Amino acid sequence: MSPTDIRPEFWLSSQRLVRLTIGPATCSWWLCGVAMLLMLPSISNAGVWDDDAIDRESLKFHDEIRLRSGQVLQGTLIGQKTIDGKKIIEFESLDGDQLTIAISRIVDQKGVRPINAPAKRYNSMLDQLEDTAKWHHDMVLWCEEQDRGSVMFKDQIRFHRMRIMALDPNDEKVRRQLNYKFVEGQGKWVLEEQYWKSIGYVGSGSNWIPTMQKDLDNRSSTIRKTTPPSIAAYNAWERRFRNMSLQQAQGQLLQMTDEILIAKLIERLPKEKNSQKVAMYIEAFGKIPSPNSARGLIFCFMELGNDRALDLLQQEGFNRSSVSAELVNYLGNPNNAVINRAAFAIGELNTTNSILALADALITEHTVRPAGDPGRINTTFGNNGVSGMQFGGGNGPTKMMFKNDDVLNALRKISEEDFGDLNYDKGVWQRWYIANYTHRNLKARR
Repeated sequence: MSPTDIRPEFWLSSQRLVRLTIGPATCSWWLCGVAMLLMLPSISNAGVWDDDAIDRESLKFHDEIRLRSGQVLQGTLIGQKTIDGKKIIEFESLDGDQLTIAISRIVDQKGVRPINAPAKRYNSMLDQLEDTAKWHHDMVLWCEEQDRGSVMFKDQIRFHRMRIMALDPNDEKVRRQLNYKFVEGQGKWVLEEQYWKSIGYVGSGSNWIPTMQKDLDNRSSTIRKTTPPSIAAYNAWERRFRNMSLQQAQGQLLQMTDEILIAKLIERLPKEKNSQKVAMYIEAFGKIPSPNSARGLIFCFMELGNDRALDLLQQEGFNRSSVSAELVNYLGNPNNAVINRAAFAIGELNTTNSILALADALITEHTVRPAGDPGRINTTFGNNGVSGMQFGGGNGPTKMMFKNDDVLNALRKISEEDFGDLNYDKGVWQRWYIANYTHRNLKARR
């Protein structure tokens, strides 16, 4: 008999073997996944589940009877008959006890729930199931083919995929379906939740965003529900700005600055043409070390080129790891100068959570319009922290590989390491990071 002939359907209640309740209801899925793996059966030489290692009955469908007392009985319905004018149901419990239950003790007609045809089919198939990746693949496929199968068989599908992963660790598709992510720097698969949290991100709906952005969203939501006096004061300040000295304007702005006004200033930043006002906004951001303020200072440093913003970001009170995580977004910028500016800032913040991202940005490819003869290799050196080699030439766009000096300098500063001729080998830095910052080899840093 082929695996496709015995693909199962089953519904697992929280009381049964495979779906475990660990801790509070909010326990993360990866803990449940580990628990599932621990409970998976051992495999006999014949490739079939060992009956001594798993209770197959606990995986099977069972008829249910719901009593008026609230108790739910699981087992097998035997039949219905009348004794002394009273209708009763004969029922065999999971423990093998033969029960007779008066109809009057049952909730209503819906209180008797016999299993359906697919459930019966599954019960018979389970006894013949071979514990191989192929058979588990077929089970997943069968569950998904059923009406609303992805909802009805959510737990079963996850169980079979967990088993496939245990039997075939190289099944990339299944790992991704189970929300695993392959981390190049570590050379291993980890749960996406674990990976994103390790670099300072938090869940937001179906996405992952920097912790700072999450805090900002929460604060902005609160701000929108209020009518703050600081906004009215700021509007009046705007009207009086031309009639005040710069010192007076700066003093008044700092005096009225609060979290609500910070959000307003961030909104105005991209449209503000007055450089004197921008300089005042930057000082206002520095007054209140918050996620909102950090966002404004990052914008001023990266987008407006204001170095004072970076000085303020290094103040006590700003979460340096969150700021570094935000700056990592600039390391993939198509503008090479932006990459190096972000790397310089990360180096000044001196946090370890961006080491792997920096390693990936040691050498980057960019499209430029170079001068030179076709086929000629041109070596380029600049004063913006980059050097590169150009392949080809002429007047058309050409791809160049750039060594980013500011990225390397940031890595050296944060790690206090120097690998000489291997400094631009990202694999060297990745291995160093794994050796020093994985959970097993974590060491204290100053």
